[in-house]
Amino acid sequence: MMAIYTTTGIFLAFLSIAMLYVVLFFESICFPTIVALGMRGLGRHTKRGSGFIIGGVIGGACVLSDIKLRVNPPTFNTTQSQASGRSSPSKQLASLEISPRGFEPREFTVEDVHLPRQLCDILDGLQDIKDSAFGIISRNWEEEITKLAKTDRQFSRIRNHMFADPSVRDKFGPTPSPEDARSLATEAADCHVTAQNEAGWNMMVHYPLLSQAVYGSQRQKQLVGVAPCTTAKIIQEYLQSPTQAKMIDFCIYLDPKDNAAEVEEARRILPCGYVNHTDFYSLRNRPIALSIETKGASNTPAGSAELQIGTWHSAQWRFLEDLVSRNAGSMDGLPFLPAIIAQGHRWSFAATTRVGQKTVLWLPFQFGSTDDVIGVYKTVLGLQQLCRWVDGVFWPWYKRNALGISEDGDCTS
Repeated sequence: MMAIYTTTGIFLAFLSIAMLYVVLFFESICFPTIVALGMRGLGRHTKRGSGFIIGGVIGGACVLSDIKLRVNPPTFNTTQSQASGRSSPSKQLASLEISPRGFEPREFTVEDVHLPRQLCDILDGLQDIKDSAFGIISRNWEEEITKLAKTDRQFSRIRNHMFADPSVRDKFGPTPSPEDARSLATEAADCHVTAQNEAGWNMMVHYPLLSQAVYGSQRQKQLVGVAPCTTAKIIQEYLQSPTQAKMIDFCIYLDPKDNAAEVEEARRILPCGYVNHTDFYSLRNRPIALSIETKGASNTPAGSAELQIGTWHSAQWRFLEDLVSRNAGSMDGLPFLPAIIAQGHRWSFAATTRVGQKTVLWLPFQFGSTDDVIGVYKTVLGLQQLCRWVDGVFWPWYKRNALGISEDGDCTS
């Protein structure tokens, strides 16, 4: 009997040791692989989170309503995206130049045959503002400015040709009062002297000036508006270039209250339910027409603003192509997408055009500044000219091709 117990004990001991080896082998070999692959699959869908997702827009991505765990090996695009996120803006721009769906920087030159005629017209208008400052101020302010010129040297430099009849100047938008223009120049000087960072410039100068250009002294009921969007992330379905998602600071948007029903219908047919390439909630039913990237006056890596605008616009082009195709529209009537880069005092115009699946980024052209009140008036008029293009060109094209509204107001889709 004792021999039987001894034999059974030895057998159980060997069996326990064998099972332990199996468990250890499984944990050391199989489990890390399953966890790694599972996390890759989750990371592919959530990017910034973990766990299961059931429908909706999470972390900048549209996800399906059913729960699926995919085990996918890393792809070239993922690896390249991670590497580009760690590289400098200039290296990322170089990588994007050779990417089939990237973007290519070019200089603004009117001699370039690839520059659309409408874009040349915009440049001509901004060039006139920069060079001559002709008609940048409504003559309604002439008397007050003449008085201020006796005691303030900034206003003493304003010449007669800088005034324009209100019927001519005001068709672009309201002219800031002399006090508002001086206040903006003073705040900008303070930001420059105290080496304010980007957030300081945005709060003290950039947004107040944008508000003056778009709304004037008081906001009215109007189609075109301006809003901050510093946390607006690109929806991943439209971010196909090998870079990390880039964000901008402000945007000029459309608020088409008279066509709210058509906008809602567009939201219903889009995968994410937003009429933009971003899942920024405040702009869910307000189409973005002009993008604005801002920087402080110093310590900005070369090419960073261009990289942000180029990445942002590339995604916007893909979104518009998607929306227009769903409404059987045409991209032919949209020759370019406009942008503004404000870096410290300097205000510059940029734009992108589309060639196949690739985006051409036309590098910034400075048209205004906040060095003094004359620069402020130049900047405001330049912005208002761009807003007029948004109202008179972009919006009619968008209504017809993105919303499917015909010239007589009926839906074509």
